[in-house]
Amino acid sequence: MSPRDELAAVRRLVRESEPKLRRDAEGRWRWELSTDGGPDVRCPGVFARRIDARRAFHRLTQAVEEAEITMAGHREPTR
Repeated sequence: MSPRDELAAVRRLVRESEPKLRRDAEGRWRWELSTDGGPDVRCPGVFARRIDARRAFHRLTQAVEEAEITMAGHREPTR
């Protein structure tokens, strides 16, 4: 897949999926996404509160929407 196709796939994933908020054995929270036949995405960090994990996912969705493909100083429109 091209970088443009990969970014489009990530955008679809975050737009169409609701994160699962999970608590680990130590009581820390993280979010994860799963799709049928697609990638599983897990938050790399952990949070003391559930709301903080949800907010982190929201920040990810904003960053994905604002992301651009760049190559050697050249920005390519992605929308």
